[in-house]
Amino acid sequence: MCHQLHVRYVSTMRRSFMLILVPVQVLLSLLSPIPATGLTTSSSTRPRIAHKLESPPRAHIPPPPTKTSNKSTSTTNRNRNTNHTIIVFVDDHWYNLSEFRHPGGDEFLRRHNGQDITNLFYSNHWHPETIKGRVLVPTELNDDVAEALLPTTTAAAATTTTKRCPFSQPDPHSPLYKELKRKVKLYMDENEIPWRYQPTYRVFAVRAACLALCVIGRELDWDKMVCVTSALSYGFFTGRMVWTHVHNCVHNPSSISTPMRWWLEFDCVAVVSLWMHEHLTHHAETNTDSDPDVHYFSPLFDYLQIARDGGSSVKLCLAICSYPLLVPFMLTKSILHAVNNDPVVAQTGTSIWLAVLVGPLRFGLDILALGNDFVLALMTATAYIVLTFAATHQLEANHGTSSGDWMLDQIRSTNSVWSRSKLYSAFTGGISNHVEHHIFPQISNDVLVEIAPVVQEFAEENGVEYNSLSPWELMSRHSAFVGGGKSGIEVNKGEMNK
Repeated sequence: MCHQLHVRYVSTMRRSFMLILVPVQVLLSLLSPIPATGLTTSSSTRPRIAHKLESPPRAHIPPPPTKTSNKSTSTTNRNRNTNHTIIVFVDDHWYNLSEFRHPGGDEFLRRHNGQDITNLFYSNHWHPETIKGRVLVPTELNDDVAEALLPTTTAAAATTTTKRCPFSQPDPHSPLYKELKRKVKLYMDENEIPWRYQPTYRVFAVRAACLALCVIGRELDWDKMVCVTSALSYGFFTGRMVWTHVHNCVHNPSSISTPMRWWLEFDCVAVVSLWMHEHLTHHAETNTDSDPDVHYFSPLFDYLQIARDGGSSVKLCLAICSYPLLVPFMLTKSILHAVNNDPVVAQTGTSIWLAVLVGPLRFGLDILALGNDFVLALMTATAYIVLTFAATHQLEANHGTSSGDWMLDQIRSTNSVWSRSKLYSAFTGGISNHVEHHIFPQISNDVLVEIAPVVQEFAEENGVEYNSLSPWELMSRHSAFVGGGKSGIEVNKGEMNK
């Protein structure tokens, strides 16, 4: 019996290794010539988040005045171990946060070391101006000091553009955004709504029970529907866990315990670490050329290109064929982006090796437990993720030039689904309230439905269009966008006054 199980497991491992490795190798060969941020931008369209910073050209932005309060001189900083130095760029200034102990942990900062975090800084804090004055200003660096501290990693060497932009950017924290934050925070405080992510192990127990039921049912020759139902349930809860655990962990890594983080990295094949920088870039630069998600399925089709040049029946067919392969696409794109943009991944490569080595083992265990029903579970999880994610930013109405207000751009480029339905929110793990999520990324998914009325009423009061659709309306309009005729939309390239 043990020998038979051993033979089955070895055979399963081989099949699972090929199942993961072959699609990833094919995608890497197709996508490796393409920059991690998608389409190559012209010299006048410079990404704000997607690349590492080079030393900025002096002609564009003069260095800030010399500050005698800097704790270290240029010479001292040059002699420091830059592997432990964290510098970030906010509002045209460099700040050295190496000694700062962030209450939410330093993972965000380490993964954006040497990069522009302006939009992320303002959107992830309730009172960013207060924090800026108390934390950032005392750590401000001169330009030459910052240049000496820039991390020398693969990502830094690969960059071809500077992140300092000579044009005006959307206001990251407009008076309108401040007022909405005030109303939402007041509403949550008055109603005692806990906005921080609070993970549990329940979903892991449920998924383990589904696997056990499938194994027992097959070994005891129970009715086939027991195994099918167990596989479908396992796929559903695995897909939902992407939003309730993985996605929340990407936005709030410090809220999850170390054991659960390691288990998530194994269970989801290092997707938390590999996806973090890519997903935060998507939040900072939604539906601009610097947004990795608009180039997700390049070179087969590109959402920004569709918005600019129009869709077609061929592109719709490519989308229909590509969406079932979302898992290998996600893994491949995340690896490419992380290698070229995430200093932590570029320096260590640990997450990549974890994905490559653990992937076959992880999928092998599922195949061993689910047997022939593994494909059913995988397609269920994939379909769930596609239906709750693919169209959240990709309708014709979601594209256009910047309004000049980052918050308004987020509302315009994002769609919620049945935004006031708590039942549907529970079904989607809270991600159906996508408008609220993009404006308040620090709030846990499961309570976003609670603030939806506040956000909608605020939008109506200020004449802002809020997109809340039914699931079939969303998919219908998404299909029309991808498969429609010439669109001719003047897409948002991240610049305003061009």
